[in-house]
Amino acid sequence: MSGRFQNTGRGSNGRNAGRNSSQQGQSNCQYNGNKSGNGSQKEKKFHPLTRGKIPEFSFDEVKKTLGIKMSTMKMDHIDDMIQSVRTMKLFDIQSVKPALVLVTNDSDPDKEIKNEERRTNYLADRKDWKARKNAFDNNKRNVYGMIMKMCTDHMVDKLEREADFENKLFNDPVELLMRIKKFMTTTVDTEWEYFGLWKTMSNLINCHQKEKENIASFRKRFEERAKALQALLGDDFLDKFTEESQEYDLLGSDAERSQHKKESWERFMANGFLYNSDSRAKYQSRIDGMTAQYTLKHLDFKQHCTFPTTLENAADVLNQHKHDNRKKNLNGGNSNGQGKQNKSNNNQNDGAQR
Repeated sequence: MSGRFQNTGRGSNGRNAGRNSSQQGQSNCQYNGNKSGNGSQKEKKFHPLTRGKIPEFSFDEVKKTLGIKMSTMKMDHIDDMIQSVRTMKLFDIQSVKPALVLVTNDSDPDKEIKNEERRTNYLADRKDWKARKNAFDNNKRNVYGMIMKMCTDHMVDKLEREADFENKLFNDPVELLMRIKKFMTTTVDTEWEYFGLWKTMSNLINCHQKEKENIASFRKRFEERAKALQALLGDDFLDKFTEESQEYDLLGSDAERSQHKKESWERFMANGFLYNSDSRAKYQSRIDGMTAQYTLKHLDFKQHCTFPTTLENAADVLNQHKHDNRKKNLNGGNSNGQGKQNKSNNNQNDGAQR
C-alpha cells in the first residue's frame, strides 16, 4: 500500500507498526539488540533508562550507527537528513528556496538581457528546489521509520504514550531523537530537575574503572557521563574554582586566564578519570610519582605539576604504565604465613596514609 505512511513504520497497522518493526527478530535476544548464531555483535538500539540500570548502548553510540545506515541509503538529497541528524537540528529547506532578483537599474543597457537570463536560471533553480523539498519530506518519513526500527519495544511504548507523538514526533525525526535522548538519560524519579542533576552527578562520581575493564572502555563510559553533567551545568561552572587555583595566579594576561578557564572542564575530566581508575591495583605508583613531583615547589609550576591536562593525556598515562599488580604483591608470600603478615603490614600502612 503506497501513500503517506509508506516505509514509515505506521501504515495500516497504525501506532503499533513501529513497535512491530522493533520487535522483529527479538524472540531470542536481549532487549537492546540481537546476537546472531555466528557470533556477530549485538545490534545497537535505543533503550530507555530504567531505575538503577543504564542502557547498554549510549544514545551517541546508537545515533552513530543510524548515521552510518543513512549514509548508505540510495535516496535523493539524503545529505540534508544526514546533516539534520548529525547536528540534531532539522535542516531548514525554506532557507535554500531560490528567489528571483531582477535588475532594476533603468540606465543599464543590458537590463532586459540580464533579467531574461535571471528568469531562466530562477525557473531551473526553483524546479530543482521543489525536487529537493519533495525528497526532503519523503526522507523525513523514511528516517522516522529507521529510527523506530532502532528502538527497543520498551522505547517504542514510551514514545507512543507521548501526547505529541502523532502530530510532532512523526513529522520531525530530530525531535524524535531528542525525545529518545531524554528517555535514555531521565527516569521517572529524575523528572524533577534537581533530582535529575544529582542523579547525573552521581553517575559521574561513581563511574569507576572495573577490575577487568580496559582504558578505552572506561574512558568511553566516563566521558559519556561527564558530557551529560556538562550539558546540565554549562561550560563555566568551574570558573570560580579555576580563579582560586595556583596556576591561574601565575598567568600574566587576561587572554591566558580566559583560555585557562575554557580548558578547566578538560582538566576536570582528566583528573577525575585518573582518580576513578583502578589506581590502587594498577596505577598507584604512577600517581604517587606525580604527587611526589608536585611537592617540589622550588620548580616552576609546569615542571612540578605533571598531572594530566586532557582526558586523552590521562588515558595515555595509564595505557603506558606497567600495572603495579598490587593485589598479587599484597597476597604474596611463602607458606609459613609471611604473606599474611605482609598483607597485614601493608593494610596498616594504607590505613595510616588515608
